[in-house]
Amino acid sequence: MPTCPLCQKQADLLIANGKDYFILQGKSADFEINYCAGCQTAFSLPVLTDQELEPYYPENYEAYVGKKRFLGWLQTLKYKADLKFIKKIIKKDQASIFEIGAGRGEFLAAAVKFGFKVNGLEPSQAGRDFAQKNYKLRLQPGFASDLVFEQKYDLVIARHVFEHLNNPWQVLKKIIDNGLTPGGYL
Repeated sequence: MPTCPLCQKQADLLIANGKDYFILQGKSADFEINYCAGCQTAFSLPVLTDQELEPYYPENYEAYVGKKRFLGWLQTLKYKADLKFIKKIIKKDQASIFEIGAGRGEFLAAAVKFGFKVNGLEPSQAGRDFAQKNYKLRLQPGFASDLVFEQKYDLVIARHVFEHLNNPWQVLKKIIDNGLTPGGYL
């Protein structure tokens, strides 16, 4: 069995062999999904580089396409609830937020309305363009593995990101060492 990329222990179970049918309609290379009971994580092999992963995130990927009215409304409600909670925890005027994998920038746009200073990282040109056009947000291009912080933030958010990373520990170390203010939150 292969070694888990998170805890470095031997994986316990091969869950599946397969191809991607969600995005690449079965035209992907074969891969396997393994499970590690040590850290309770499933991971896929072979590990792909950021460039090899790009076809799995086309311009019409769900994170880059606007939500339908009702789903968009629900998402906005969720963002507002999250930001109210964050505001209670970070008792600071003009607190700062950095979002890794900012998508179309909707969460950061909502954070601006709550008085936060924001910045973010997004690999998709479509996502960055949408954020610029609709919210006047200039998101940094790149993948989480390329992350370089120009300043420290009170909160770094990475929603639906770590499951896509080949080396999550490396990204976590960058966030902790270079991205958070003293007492900052991840």
